[in-house]
Amino acid sequence: MIGRDAMERFFSDNDATSQFLEHLDNSIVRVRYSLWKNRPGRASKELRQASQDAEFLESQVLRLHRSLRALENHFFMDGGDDPESVVARAMIDGGLQDLAEGDWSTAAERFENAIDQLSGEGMRVNPFLIHRFWLAIDARWPTGSPTGMLLVSMENLDDRPMQPVRLAVPAPPGWVARPKITKVPMLPPGGYVDLGIEMDPLGEAANQLNRRLTVTCGYLVDRGDINLMVRVENRTMQTVEGCLVDPWVPPGFMKPRLPIFGELGPGEVLHAPVVVEPVGMVGYRS
Repeated sequence: MIGRDAMERFFSDNDATSQFLEHLDNSIVRVRYSLWKNRPGRASKELRQASQDAEFLESQVLRLHRSLRALENHFFMDGGDDPESVVARAMIDGGLQDLAEGDWSTAAERFENAIDQLSGEGMRVNPFLIHRFWLAIDARWPTGSPTGMLLVSMENLDDRPMQPVRLAVPAPPGWVARPKITKVPMLPPGGYVDLGIEMDPLGEAANQLNRRLTVTCGYLVDRGDINLMVRVENRTMQTVEGCLVDPWVPPGFMKPRLPIFGELGPGEVLHAPVVVEPVGMVGYRS
């Protein structure tokens, strides 16, 4: 059995992909051999493991397809005629064609090459499409202060530097950030940054509602694939009912469904995953 960590190198190691496919072929051979030796118990166990590995490979192929399509959508919407973009678009088109023909290894290699082209300094590409990083957005309400504080944390999980980006501050509904746009500095591999941004309420209703609830959003971003988790905390001594949360998502992405928290008791904390898809690609998530 190949370890899950080795299989996770699907996107970054072409040889690992070939080895994994060979591993699946060998698993089928072992199943047939166990049946031939009249060992149904062992054959059943090996077949279950082979099925799990095949499902994992299918999820990785779908994930690669989503990432390639998201980059294709980016170029369709924003264009880009510089030499690096032209080369990257050709690689993306080739990668999609490779996937259609079942050549997953070559498609993954083309995707990596396209990322290399788009990760250089000065390239204007949505960082959510080409980088791996962790992003946390947490709204705080200091006691006795009429303003709020938005804490934005980002950690580069990639082996490439993240170039500086301008981020439109994702303030909660009913609040306005000061400033509305902030600059995230260049982050080396493993680098992180914490930003604190003041917010002003647009009305007393928004002020009171947000002070009753604390909503934290965590985004695990892997080159066009976003896993979003929402944390909601009731900060009061009263039960809150019927809470619908509409978390921020970056440009080019959408939420097919929003999380609904039916009831939060005093001081209760609940978590909910939120599906995030590239625009125009709803239903591609495995």
